[in-house]
Amino acid sequence: MRRLLALLAVFIWLSLPSNAQTKTRTVIGRVLDQQNQPVPFATIKVKSSKAGTAADADGYFQIKAPQSAVLVITGAGITPKEVQVTAQGLLNIQVTRTQTELSTVVVTTAAGTKVNKVQQGFNSTTISAASITEAKPTVLASALAGKAPGLQVMATGGGVNPTFRIMIRGQRSLTGNNQPLLILDGNIVTYDMLTNIDPEDVDNVNILNGPAAVALYGSQASNGALVITTKRATPGTQTIHVAQTITAETVGFEPKIQKDYGSGGSGYGTDTLGRPLYSPLENESFGPHFDGSKRPLGEPLENGDQLYATYSYFKDRNKFWQTGMTNQTDMSFAGGDERSNIYLSGQYLTTTGTLLGDKFNRASFRLNGTRRIGNKVRVNYGMSYLQNRYNVAYDESNVYNNFLNMPGEVPITLLKNWATNEYANPNGYYNPWYLNPWWYAANYRALTNNDYITGNLDAHFSPISGLDLVSTTGITMRTQTYQQYENSFTYTPYAIAASSGSKTNIAGSDLQQTQYYNEVVQNLKAIYNRTFRTT
Repeated sequence: MRRLLALLAVFIWLSLPSNAQTKTRTVIGRVLDQQNQPVPFATIKVKSSKAGTAADADGYFQIKAPQSAVLVITGAGITPKEVQVTAQGLLNIQVTRTQTELSTVVVTTAAGTKVNKVQQGFNSTTISAASITEAKPTVLASALAGKAPGLQVMATGGGVNPTFRIMIRGQRSLTGNNQPLLILDGNIVTYDMLTNIDPEDVDNVNILNGPAAVALYGSQASNGALVITTKRATPGTQTIHVAQTITAETVGFEPKIQKDYGSGGSGYGTDTLGRPLYSPLENESFGPHFDGSKRPLGEPLENGDQLYATYSYFKDRNKFWQTGMTNQTDMSFAGGDERSNIYLSGQYLTTTGTLLGDKFNRASFRLNGTRRIGNKVRVNYGMSYLQNRYNVAYDESNVYNNFLNMPGEVPITLLKNWATNEYANPNGYYNPWYLNPWWYAANYRALTNNDYITGNLDAHFSPISGLDLVSTTGITMRTQTYQQYENSFTYTPYAIAASSGSKTNIAGSDLQQTQYYNEVVQNLKAIYNRTFRTT
């Protein structure tokens, strides 16, 4: 009887369809190249079967396959490979890249979606991290100059943290804004982030041309978009990066000035030969030819002291400008496994300008990560905090104007210590019409504090193979406090009388303001990716 039941069970098993005899399971895997970098959009098929799928932009895939089935991995620019399904858990498949083709290039759109470059349907240019950090820049905007056709990067202001203007393919409006939309990890951010984000944190910058590229944001993106994607860790690896960058900056050039004649002019009279006379007060240089003699500079002070200068061109005149120094420290850690990874970075930067007293510092922290929950959910998250602090002369044009209105014989370095030098403060300064540029730079100041917080959360749910339901939330916050002040100064009655009233008291002023900027962006989208083949 037992033999009969056993034969009956064998007969029933042989009568079942083959797919009932073989147990299937969902295989979760990732396609990587020989450098452990993801291979996007590779094709994965079950050998001797019609079942197949495609990897996503990060190389991940899932497919139903029988136990011990063989997967065939193919794609543009890689050598085909066959892998047997054995162990449970995430299956890492390493393939060999044979060449870099346009079809293997992945770009990030304004909505944060990664797509194959040949499938995007609009023009774009991608600037890689290696290209951005090649010259160790301290400002991302300057690193983009000359990196892409049609991208115009123009410095609009100098100083300790210069400002830039960016256009794509020229000017579209005579009166409106011509700059492209700036998007950081899916968030719309203000343009000052281009001069504050750490270039070492940037994975790539994708330049999208024209409104068709970023239709999601409507008229805001009528001039195109710069889409900045920050770095994330590569699963299965751990890296620690520490870098120190020191740069020096000097004034490149100044207007050419004559070095043969000093203070004075024909308005003060002429000698017997008709040559203009010297004036110890005049800021214009139409006086006699330099002769190397000692001559008074300015009127005598109230205590009887008199400043004298050698009547020849002062060769250290350009020492009014100092060498600006930038010290930048970068640190980052990246690591994780197949299900979870994290990227941490920090930067601290200090800058002193070419104008004495100008200072700038920047500190930033960034956290990016990915977490896979089960086989169907993947969460990408990111958060950054950045602060910068300015202390600069707010009216640099007038600093320079006062500097230019010093005749060539004035020993400008002697007037640097205005707090202790009786000839350098406004009372004793030789010129009644202009101020000592050292004093002006120190007493007309602007203090700016900026604090930025950005965050993004992307949740990807894949209920079936090829379908991605994505929820993206981004937040951008900025707080700015600004103070602009002019220190007051009261002249002595003697200084006012000696200047015939040209020196007048400086009343002083103090302006303070605070600004806030907040923006939250929420997107929901469904993405279906399937490859159809004909046989």
